[in-house]
Amino acid sequence: MYIIIWVVLAFFVGYLANKKGRSFFGYFILALILSPLVGFIILLAVGEDEDSLIAQGRFKKCPKCKGKNDIDAEVCKHCGNNLKKSIVELKDKDSLMYILYISKDINFNYIKNKIFEYFNSLNFTNVVKDKEKFYQIRNDKANAYILLKEKDDKLYLELFRVNEPNFINKIKKNTKIDNSTKSELTEREIDLRETNSDNNDKTKKLVELKDMLEKDLITKDEFDKLKKEIIEGK
Repeated sequence: MYIIIWVVLAFFVGYLANKKGRSFFGYFILALILSPLVGFIILLAVGEDEDSLIAQGRFKKCPKCKGKNDIDAEVCKHCGNNLKKSIVELKDKDSLMYILYISKDINFNYIKNKIFEYFNSLNFTNVVKDKEKFYQIRNDKANAYILLKEKDDKLYLELFRVNEPNFINKIKKNTKIDNSTKSELTEREIDLRETNSDNNDKTKKLVELKDMLEKDLITKDEFDKLKKEIIEGK
């Protein structure tokens, strides 16, 4: 009976840890080995992992006061700022730019998976960068890419020489389109383009190099040597 109570209490500590954005399994094992009381005290000491809770789409931060709010809240309970879900879009000749506000249904991993599915359907599977809060996938031959970046409670999405995917259309149908903050998107576009400029230059050079090979202007050995120099930034 004592063992059963111990396990149940350890499970409860894991449950509380999960509610705070911590690892259920990690705290369950910790409480099981040390004791549920020790596990609970450690959990109280470390507190919530707000970044994890936001990434999981369970809460969102107010961009104005940084206060934590329920994921579906339309008004910040701390400062009264408007938190209504919306999407901002900006278009030019070759690119589409969006700001997506993170919610329970729209988060970094969801959009990342949708991007990968979309590029897979086009046979574009050249993943360039995949790290925390930053994801880029591109097709070198078409000099096309999609770039996704998360900052605060927003996702910044850029599509270059890529048609608007169906998943964006679905989001737009269910979300308010708000172009009142286009200036922010334009500023973010500059930031994204600067982040991506080096990759774009390399892509352009690789495409030109491939074209020279196909036209028999260089040999395969010369192509391999020059390709390596471009990738290494020499």
